Amino acid sequence: MRPQVNIIIICYNAVEYTRATVGSLLKNTKIPFVLTIIDNGSVDDTGIYLDSLKPNEFLRQVHIIRNKENMGVGFAYNQGLKVSIDNRYEFSCFCNNDLYFASGWLDKMLVCIKEKPNVAALNPLRTALRTKYNAKVSTMEKLLSLEETDDWRKELESFTEMAVEDFDTFTQNVVQQNKAPLEIIKFPDSLSTCVCLCRTAAYKELGYFADPDYPKYGGEDIDMCWAIMALGYDCAICHDTYVHHFRGKSIKSLDRQQLLKVSNQILYQKWRKDLLGFL
Repeated sequence: MRPQVNIIIICYNAVEYTRATVGSLLKNTKIPFVLTIIDNGSVDDTGIYLDSLKPNEFLRQVHIIRNKENMGVGFAYNQGLKVSIDNRYEFSCFCNNDLYFASGWLDKMLVCIKEKPNVAALNPLRTALRTKYNAKVSTMEKLLSLEETDDWRKELESFTEMAVEDFDTFTQNVVQQNKAPLEIIKFPDSLSTCVCLCRTAAYKELGYFADPDYPKYGGEDIDMCWAIMALGYDCAICHDTYVHHFRGKSIKSLDRQQLLKVSNQILYQKWRKDLLGFL
């Protein structure tokens, strides 16, 4: 069976989080897929780890792209999209390198997107203000309440209040807390590109996954959603699974505030007419 999905992971340093991301992916993805990893100029042991990755029963092929310097999120995602287009993979799943996946996550997302042919981009439940941790606290509020650490296992166990081995149980609890039909996103709302399953053909039509006009960080996720909506496609959230996002592990060294200032100006100028029309 030829893989339908190219899972695209961009990484910049933070090799232990990359290990956690890929490790949970390999453990909990039980349908054939291809893995494309873009190393965006890492200077730690990321390259050594990536060299150790080999195909197996479900991971049918590994593509590794190495950039000599950090070219930014958008540039790297577009490199991954080109692999999907060139190899005719029906779906592309764009991922950061600081995620943790639950069993059956991809199966459930594929069911969601296949049931709605007009959905071109799909998030799972993820660490966000809109995703409940429990009746009183969002998953984002819970994450921000934790003591900062670079130990992914300690961080995940503090977040879930369970052992890492019980992450599936935690995921089931989050799904129950947020139980709802497929949620269609409307302008000016948007999805995150930290983990986003997409129809490759829609992005071939658009011409990019991330507009290259944006700097290394910020704006490309919002622009992506608005641009794909403008083509007549839907963006949505699948409430049937949860993917944990540790957040920001590869961008600590970037001047985020300055990059966001520039990207927000680009975003506003590009979509000014639409935003003013909405208001």
